[in-house]
Amino acid sequence: MYHELRDTPIRSFASSLLQSSLDQADQTTDVAPSSMYYDSDDEEDTEDVDVDELLDNEADDNDSEEPRSQTHVLYQALIHSVQSSLANLAKKTISLQREMTKAQQLEDTMHRANLIVSNLYKLPPGTTSAQVEDWENDGVVVDLVLDTNQYASFQEESDSLFAIARKMKRGSKVVEELLNASLEGEEILKDALLDLTPISGGDVQLDEGTLILIQERLERSSKKTGFKSPIGDDMTNSNRNNNSMKKLTPQKKSGSSRNKKYQPNPRELISPSGHKVLIGRNRRDNEAICFQLSRPTDIWMHSRGCPGAHVLLCIRRGSPEVTAEDLQFAADLATFYSDARTERKAEVTTAEPKHITKPRGAPPGAVTLRQEGKTLLGRPENVDESLKVAREESGGAWDEMGYRKLGTRAKNKKKTAAVEKETTAKRREEAKEKSKRRQRKEESDWF
Repeated sequence: MYHELRDTPIRSFASSLLQSSLDQADQTTDVAPSSMYYDSDDEEDTEDVDVDELLDNEADDNDSEEPRSQTHVLYQALIHSVQSSLANLAKKTISLQREMTKAQQLEDTMHRANLIVSNLYKLPPGTTSAQVEDWENDGVVVDLVLDTNQYASFQEESDSLFAIARKMKRGSKVVEELLNASLEGEEILKDALLDLTPISGGDVQLDEGTLILIQERLERSSKKTGFKSPIGDDMTNSNRNNNSMKKLTPQKKSGSSRNKKYQPNPRELISPSGHKVLIGRNRRDNEAICFQLSRPTDIWMHSRGCPGAHVLLCIRRGSPEVTAEDLQFAADLATFYSDARTERKAEVTTAEPKHITKPRGAPPGAVTLRQEGKTLLGRPENVDESLKVAREESGGAWDEMGYRKLGTRAKNKKKTAAVEKETTAKRREEAKEKSKRRQRKEESDWF
C-alpha cells in the first residue's frame, strides 16, 4: 500500500495524518506510537520521526514478500511433481511385479513339459489321460490329463509348453531388470520427499537455492524416476526458464528440404527416331520416372540383375513409330548407367509402366514388376563419346576397347594428367638415350 503512495498526491495526506496521530499520542499516552511502524528501544526519540523514511521502510518490507511467494510456488510445484512421479512409478512397479510372478511360473511349465516328453511312449495320439511316473519326484505315479480345449494331443501340448517356457525365460530377465530400475527410482523419489519435508514447516523459511538443488538432482535421475521438471514463470531465475522453454518449444525450420517437393531432374537424350529418353540420376529420379513421368505407352528399361539407372523410352501420341534402333539406343544407355557398364554386353529388362509396383516400406527407386516385357541386349561401348567423356570427368575412364576402368572419383584430375604427361615425356627421353647408346655401340664395332 505504501509502495503505491510514493509518487501520488495521497502521500501528502498520509504524511499529515500520520504526523497528527503522533502529536496526539504525545499528549495522551507515554507509549511511543512509533513502535507501531518500526522497532525502537528509545521511546523519547519520537519527536525526530521521519514520516518519509517510515513509508519507504514499509514499502521495502512489502516488496520483500514477493520472492518468498515465488519460492513457495516453486516448492508446491516441486512437491506435486515428485508425488505424481512417485504414484506413476508405483503403478509401474505393481504391474512389473505381476509380470514377474507370471515369469516365475517357468519352473512349473518346464516340469509338465518334461513329464509329457518322458512319457510320450505311453501317450499315443487320441489319448486324453494316463497315469505316468514323475521321475523328478522319485517316480511317483501321477495322473496326466490333456487340456482338450487347447491341444489336440500331448505332443502338441509339450511343444507349446516348451515354446512358452523359452518365452518366459527371456521375459523374466527383462522384467527383472525393469523391476529393479523401478524400485530404484522409487527410492530416489522417496529420498527427495524426505529432503523436502523439513523445509515445509511454517516456522522454517523456504530456501530457493535448496529447492533448485533438489530439482536439479531429480532432473539428472529423470530416466529412472520419470520425474518431470515443474517449468513455470517466476519459479527459478529468468535465464534458466528461458533455456528450459526453448527446449520445450519445437523450433520450426524455415525452408526445410522436407517441406519442399522434390523436382525430378533426369538426363534427357534423343533416340535416332526422335523419341525422348529419360535416365534417372539418383533414386528419387528413378522413382519419378516410374510413377510420375511415365505414360502407359512408354517403355521402361533396367539392366537385369544389377543396380543401375531407370531408363524410360517416351512414346507419346503423334510421335514416330519406335524402331529397333530406338530400343537398342535405350538398352545401351541402361547398361552404360549401371554396374554392367564394364561388360561388353548385358541383358536389359523391359516393362510397361502399368506393371511397375513399389513394395510397402521399400526405399526410393526400389520397384517390382508384375509382368516383364521383351529382354534386350545392351552394349555400353556403343554409347556416344560425349557421354563417355562426361563419365570420365566424373571419375571414370575408358580404354581403347570401350571398357570403363574401375576406380574412384578423380578428385585431382589436373594433377593426375600432369603426372601422366611428365611420366610419358620421361619414358621418351629414356628411349632416346637407349637408342643413342645402341647406335654408338654399333659404330664402335666397325673400328
